[in-house]
Parts: sequence; C-alpha cells; structure tokens
Amino acid sequence: SDVAVFAEPMSVAVRALNKVPFIPGTKIAVTGGGSVGLLIAQVARSFGAAQVVVYEPNPVRQAVAQSLGFETLNPLNEKEWAHYDEFDSLLECSGVKGTTAKSLEKIRNAGSLVLVGFRPEEESFHLLNFVLSEKRILGTAAHMWDVDVSAAVGLLANKIVDTSPLLTDVISLADVPTKGFDRLISDKNVFKIAVNPAL
Repeated sequence: SDVAVFAEPMSVAVRALNKVPFIPGTKIAVTGGGSVGLLIAQVARSFGAAQVVVYEPNPVRQAVAQSLGFETLNPLNEKEWAHYDEFDSLLECSGVKGTTAKSLEKIRNAGSLVLVGFRPEEESFHLLNFVLSEKRILGTAAHMWDVDVSAAVGLLANKIVDTSPLLTDVISLADVPTKGFDRLISDKNVFKIAVNPAL
C-alpha cells in the first residue's frame, strides 16, 4: 500500500513524459524536485534518457534527488542554473512564476518544454525567439485511465522507480487536518502524506 498510493502521481508523470517526442539517449531537465518531479526524473531515466538533471533549491529535496542518483542543481544560483544548456526536453514541475521563459532558454532548438506545474496566471516569453528556434511548449494535465494509470502501475509493480523516500508519513483519518493539511502548508520538506483509515 505504501507503493500503491503513488499510482496517481506516477500516472501524472507517465502522461507528462508521453508528451516528449523521443527520450532514449537524450538530455532531460526537471525543474522542481517534489514528488511528481522526482517520479518524472526516475521514469525519464528508465525510458533511456542519457542524462537527467534535477533543478531544486530546497536542500532536503536536493538530498533526496541525489540519493536517487540524480545530479541536482539550485535554479536560484545563477552559476548553477547556467551550468547546462541545450537540453532536448525540460519538464517544468515547480509552478514558480517566470519559469516558462527561463525554461525555454534551457532547451535546444526544436526542443520540448512540458508544463506540469502551474499557477492560474499569465506567463510571457519572447515570441520571435520562440518561433525562430522552433521550440515546443506542451501542457499536461492529470492522466488517462486506460493508458497512463496502467503504465504507472506496471512501473511501480516492477520496482522501476523508488517511491520510499517520497512517502513522508502515513497518518490516521483523524490526523488529516493537523498532520496532513497543516503540515503540507507549513513544511516545505514534505513530499507525500498517505492516510490510512485503519490507524
């Protein structure tokens, strides 16, 4: 059950990566090292990406990404952000304001930017550069039951990804307001909290 609770976020990860036209042998960046971002990074690696780099400013999340075997850089550090460019694809999972334009700069001509994280706001980017470079921006939302969920369950069942560091806590139904919602709001080091009604 500790693995099964990841079926939904894993389905989101699978759907996001299915937006990328080709993965084997490519260089992929993931911005945002939360649960979905680190699932996406692991799935991209399992699909044959030659390099997967995770951009995450939170030291705790950085440490988890590194423990999963990923090179991790701080996107708020200009030197670290500039260390790589020319990714084939970038999956933006942070939802931080201004990431669309910044992410577009990190991908090669004709590369793909997949927007996973979001806010209900407008984003702007340089239209001429975008058109001349023939880059692609794709949105991805939720998942399709017959396609994404079955693939996600298969990846989980075969232990293709490691979900153990992403399960922060298992709590009872009675503890949901305090140890669940309140903690998710106040503690930026939390990944996923599962609810077990039997507790």
